[in-house]
Amino acid sequence: MASSLVDRVEVAFLAEVPTIDPSRLGANLRGQIDDALARGRAAHPQLSVDDETFARHLARALAWIADTVPLSTLVVEDLYLACACLNGVGGAVNTLVTLYGEVIRRTVERTVGKSESDAIAQGVISDLIVGSLTSGPEIGNYAGRAPLARWLDVVARRAALRWLRAERKTADIAEHAAAEPGLGGATPPELALFRQRYGRDFQRALNDVLAKVPDSDRAILRLYLVNNVSLEKIGKMLGVSQSTASRWLAKAREDVLSNLKSILKERLRISSAEIESLARLLASRLDLSIAETLAGDEAQSGRA
Repeated sequence: MASSLVDRVEVAFLAEVPTIDPSRLGANLRGQIDDALARGRAAHPQLSVDDETFARHLARALAWIADTVPLSTLVVEDLYLACACLNGVGGAVNTLVTLYGEVIRRTVERTVGKSESDAIAQGVISDLIVGSLTSGPEIGNYAGRAPLARWLDVVARRAALRWLRAERKTADIAEHAAAEPGLGGATPPELALFRQRYGRDFQRALNDVLAKVPDSDRAILRLYLVNNVSLEKIGKMLGVSQSTASRWLAKAREDVLSNLKSILKERLRISSAEIESLARLLASRLDLSIAETLAGDEAQSGRA
């Protein structure tokens, strides 16, 4: 490797970790980077990752680990594959699926059973490579401290557990809906009267309000109310603290209720006193109503 190229590779590495403790880098940084590149290419000779690109990825992986783990202890062969996937290297995704697709599927199957395992495993792979509306490709979170197979086992198990929680949430929504008037459940008289008189107006108004909710608020409401994702996890997904995620959720709820009151007051032509009384009634079941509506939207989009 030419000296000038080695220099560029080392500069690329150091640019990603300007404040890192030098003791974690050892005495021969160039030699360690060269060794990591050689090991990565030996493990995956069919994948061509640029030297500087991998050096930057290697540095970021080291920086992600909070303790004083040295560079030499990272699983650089697996980091090389992760880097190739993140950077769209030809054949990288196929390599990942060939090596670890069955690992992911078996982990999911142990948690949710065989019937749903293939679909959930495909979702895990999609999140690893493409990401979601609220986060980038999950393979970018792999730091190389443990073998990739072990890390993917954890990722797949978490995805399977999220699916189970979402299924339970859907079942809870159905159970609540079954307790509404006309379906044999006990409902407060004032709520039964409201639904009898204004049920269609309420649902249309809620549909209109949710259609205009900002994408960020809609995502938080769906994650929390439909998918049963914790506020701690939502905060991590959005790069904020749990308390900030909680404030955002509360604000999204308040905005939905406020806009709902305004629309119903205008459409039903009732007094301010009546609308405030109605608002207290709506607030008591707002989460359920939002969850039912968003879950219905999700089901419709899934069939499109």
